Amino acid sequence: MGSLFDIKGDLQAEIQCLLSKYLSVIEQNSSVNSGNIEESVHNIRKTIKKIRAVFKLIRDEIGYSTYLRENDFYRDIGRQLSECRNLDVYLSVAMHLDQKFTLELNYSCFRHLILQIRNQKATYINQLLRPEGFFSEITQKMVIAKSGIEKIKIRENSFDALLNGLRNSYKKSRKALDGCLNDPIKQNAHRLRKTLKNIWYQVRILNPVYPPVFDAYEKSLKSTTEILGEVNDFAEFKTWLNNSSARGLNRSNRAIINTMLDDLQNERLSAALPEIQMALIETTSQFIKRIGGYWNVILNNHRNIMFAEAEKVKTLNKLNV
Repeated sequence: MGSLFDIKGDLQAEIQCLLSKYLSVIEQNSSVNSGNIEESVHNIRKTIKKIRAVFKLIRDEIGYSTYLRENDFYRDIGRQLSECRNLDVYLSVAMHLDQKFTLELNYSCFRHLILQIRNQKATYINQLLRPEGFFSEITQKMVIAKSGIEKIKIRENSFDALLNGLRNSYKKSRKALDGCLNDPIKQNAHRLRKTLKNIWYQVRILNPVYPPVFDAYEKSLKSTTEILGEVNDFAEFKTWLNNSSARGLNRSNRAIINTMLDDLQNERLSAALPEIQMALIETTSQFIKRIGGYWNVILNNHRNIMFAEAEKVKTLNKLNV
């Protein structure tokens, strides 16, 4: 969906249309009859991230106060579902460890954790479905969200309206990459993943500017953010494992699992960093200049086509006279 963006149209209308489509996805997944509740939660969280990436793209154009209001609004909705995402992570990692390292530990070790997480998740889903829970509130919040989209005002009908937002996202990604290369601790890897995701979502929006280039770039960003997602998942599971939430493990088993998680994080991060370096090899100014160049080429080609069509019509009218 993120690629349905016509740069030849009115930019404000295109942005509003795109955001409205994202809200429709949230509404479709907000019904308790929408099917798989866990999948619906995932789709809502993912769509909220896309919406926030759009607002980051147009932040300077709409003004910081408007950006802050909208970003905080969607961030708070996402936070209501963060616990579900966390439990999904814990379950996924526990099942991965169970398959990969079951011989290293007692057979029942990971199975005990998996059962514990599934029970917690079932309890959380029931809370979401309560009359006063998330799904009962989201309809009214979508009314507020639509009102906010209608108020968006974009002054520049050109790439300049998106330039600073794209520049900030790319610049933050390069800074986060430097931090991760210098010290690939959990916080730095997580920060790099978040900034790359913003670039990924924004590139999806701008895909029609030059699909042959953006398709490949988007694929690279998607691949690396998914690997960094695994790194973050292992780190989150390790934090959960070492607090009181994970019951029934002795000190020896915790130490063995911690070592496994550290090894998996290092392995995934080593695989991702070279590709990320290639994706961010340009300086920020070089990247913006290149994307802006694509934008101008497409618009100039469009103007030339429109001019040629207009001249053709004039010629035919003269002949008919």
